[in-house]
Amino acid sequence: MTVKITISVDEQVKHSLSALARKNKNTVSGFISEMVRRESIRESIPAGSKGLGSLLRSHGQVLKEDSGKDYNEILGKLREEKHLT
Repeated sequence: MTVKITISVDEQVKHSLSALARKNKNTVSGFISEMVRRESIRESIPAGSKGLGSLLRSHGQVLKEDSGKDYNEILGKLREEKHLT
């Protein structure tokens, strides 16, 4: 099943993505999907049916650790972890 996402990139990145996709005879969506698949293999992270995020850290673990914190504290902690990896 595919889902639609929206991302914001500058104009140069958009042109680069389009050019790379055309060079590889693919769509931008297909190119990005393939790039994520290759990176997950390179990083030895198995991409399950629920995606990489569910395999990197379970939701139960997040809720158990942070059950006493409010939403903004949890969100801040997750953002910090994102930038450390």
